[in-house]
Amino acid sequence: MNKPPENAGQRESRRKGGGVVRALGLGLITGAADDDCSAIGTYASAGARFGPDLLWTAPVTLPMMYLVVYLSSKLGQVSGRGLFQVISDFYPRWLLWSVLVGVLIGNTIEAAADLGAMSAAIVLFVPLPAPLVVTAVAVVIFALQVLGSYKLIRNVFRWLALALLAYVV
Repeated sequence: MNKPPENAGQRESRRKGGGVVRALGLGLITGAADDDCSAIGTYASAGARFGPDLLWTAPVTLPMMYLVVYLSSKLGQVSGRGLFQVISDFYPRWLLWSVLVGVLIGNTIEAAADLGAMSAAIVLFVPLPAPLVVTAVAVVIFALQVLGSYKLIRNVFRWLALALLAYVV
């Protein structure tokens, strides 16, 4: 009969404890992923303009958002392919290119809005011309992606996600 080593229980409990902390960290980063600059700017603008008048849409839109994320993740788990590969395999080519162009346009607008919102926040504290700040922020982010490692970017996102806990305070 194979007997586990004496310290196996300690390693297992350490692994479980580390797993909880890791899961909390990953959950915090995932939850913070939707709180990008342009989203926060949109929420603030809509809140200032409409107040709680649009709150009735939450019970309708939250399940739909949950369903889209869930089905997208299941599609990847079951098929082992991304959305564009599935569209390519089962639908006409014109549909694939239409969706691809739509996503590229949407992502470009989203990235520009994020750069603009980050720059606007920085300009509140540092009186520099906005175009200069937009350029500087874009260069820093590009350098992080090209020259930095995954570990560096992950750690930056961890600290930024923790900064979002300031909302609670």
